Amino acid sequence: INELKDRVAGYEELLKLKDEEIEQLKSVNKELFTENRSLKNKQNQLSDSINRLSSTKEELATKVAIASQLKAENVSVKAVNSKGKERESPFKNRQLEKLKVEFNLAENNVAPIEGKKILIRVIDENGQVIFDVSKGSGTFMLNGREEFYTAAQEILFDNTRQKLVYYYEKGSDYASGDYTIEIYTDGYKMGSAQFSVK
Repeated sequence: INELKDRVAGYEELLKLKDEEIEQLKSVNKELFTENRSLKNKQNQLSDSINRLSSTKEELATKVAIASQLKAENVSVKAVNSKGKERESPFKNRQLEKLKVEFNLAENNVAPIEGKKILIRVIDENGQVIFDVSKGSGTFMLNGREEFYTAAQEILFDNTRQKLVYYYEKGSDYASGDYTIEIYTDGYKMGSAQFSVK
């Protein structure tokens, strides 16, 4: 009986030790659970920060792209007759042997110094572009569609407010009405002007 009592006492002591060990493990488990939850929260915060930084970076890239777009300023359209005399709009067909379009590229400190293809489109009242491939006209992509342009020049944009001059000789009379000149580069519009033919 004494031997059994000793054994039971030993088991009771062992159970107490195991209970203490279980309590310690529960405490460690609780700490680890709290730490794990804290780490997950930090990871979520970091993911949110990375997402915000990515979207901010995209916004800034978009803003820089918009800011670096070139603008045409002081756009003027004149008719040049066979003797080289220039007239302001409205024009008569006999005064309009060549159409002269001139403008300056506005100063832009964000735009890189690089080669650019500057296009002009002469558009009639019905929205039709006047073009003649044998006289330098062609096509370009605009809003995902292939469109015609009337004339083009390859230039080196160097941010010196350079002046561009285009001459376009249609070879036939212009229908009377209002016309629009649109100026493009890299798929965006830089400026426009209007003229009329009587």
